[in-house]
Amino acid sequence: MNCVKIIKINILFLILLYACNPHSDNLEEIAKTKQLEEYKDYCITCNDLEFALKHPDFVNSLFIHIYSKNTIDSLSEFKNLKYLKVFGENIDQYLPFLFITLSKLNHFTVLKLGDECQISRIPEEIIYLNNLESLTIENTVKHIDNNFYKLRKLRKLHIKIEGTISSRFEELQSLEELYLDVFGKNTLDEHITKLQNLKTLILPYEIEYLPPEIVNLKKLKLLDITMSKLAENEFKYYRKYHEFNVLKIVKEELPECKIEMNGNYW
Repeated sequence: MNCVKIIKINILFLILLYACNPHSDNLEEIAKTKQLEEYKDYCITCNDLEFALKHPDFVNSLFIHIYSKNTIDSLSEFKNLKYLKVFGENIDQYLPFLFITLSKLNHFTVLKLGDECQISRIPEEIIYLNNLESLTIENTVKHIDNNFYKLRKLRKLHIKIEGTISSRFEELQSLEELYLDVFGKNTLDEHITKLQNLKTLILPYEIEYLPPEIVNLKKLKLLDITMSKLAENEFKYYRKYHEFNVLKIVKEELPECKIEMNGNYW
């Protein structure tokens, strides 16, 4: 009896999987795709909201365009939703509704707002997402409500900011991975060096220098400078003096930290 049940579940899983990957013709190849490795209990990724709503219990990852509040209301059907990536040009007005709706989903932990999303602010309703563990905002944010700094479970943050960083940023002590791009800022902000649990720091393009306080990040395991101007500066220094400058200091003070530059590690 149990074998029959398992076979039925697997067949349904493959049917759902095929429907959510319309460009794939081979079910065997679909079943081996990397995107499924992290999903358990036969839950799947889907970018077809209409189809997903017919099988909401099997969906834990969604990619959707938000055109109206009705789209957001439909998210309440996905009780197993863990991951959501949102697209839409003008979603500022919908963010409060989105945050409140997602807060009612017990398994939800990861939110990504795509680069199409024109977001001027992170509204106060962000506080409803008190279980949020990962937030990525691919477009530039101009204002962040103070409630954002109350997210005590936030472990991963990728964000672009126009303006200055609030001193409250250092309250995000649960952060373990950070990509922070501050418009016009060419060095790491001092408040970042006070994030005591930070393990991965990815530097944006504008960063040319690192402050001495970088060594205060005692738990740092990976410093990725690939995209930053710092990498270019280090190579210039190396060509002139046959040694790295900032990288040498970081390695001396933080021996367990690996430094990544264009796929190479020090």
